[in-house]
Amino acid sequence: RAAMEYRISAVEDERNVVRRQYEAEVENMRNELEQVSMERDSTAQALKESEKNREALLQASTRGRDSGTGEDSSSELVRLRMEKAHLLAAASHEASRTERRIRELREAAMSSGEADLLVERELRTAAELALENATAELRAARS
Repeated sequence: RAAMEYRISAVEDERNVVRRQYEAEVENMRNELEQVSMERDSTAQALKESEKNREALLQASTRGRDSGTGEDSSSELVRLRMEKAHLLAAASHEASRTERRIRELREAAMSSGEADLLVERELRTAAELALENATAELRAARS
């Protein structure tokens, strides 16, 4: 009986260790997901500000063109268009990187859950085997 209790407590301890590891991994994934979300929000905010600045400069260049500053405003417009294209490319790159990281996190969480399920099954099988062995020893001792 003592051997069976020892084996059961060992299996429970193993299960607790695996559970703690799983919880730590999930917490790490949550933190990383939160960080990715913050990066995405920051990029979106930068894009919005860039669009506002571009719109303001376009309006200013339109006013300047109306008042006769043709060459300066057209070069400014070209510069703004180039800046816009650069910012859009950077935002697109950041969005694709964020989506990839989120996909990887989801896959890791799913595989972690599957691994936990396999560990639980193995631990249950080990506990059942220990119980059968202890029961057989108990029967042998009574005989």
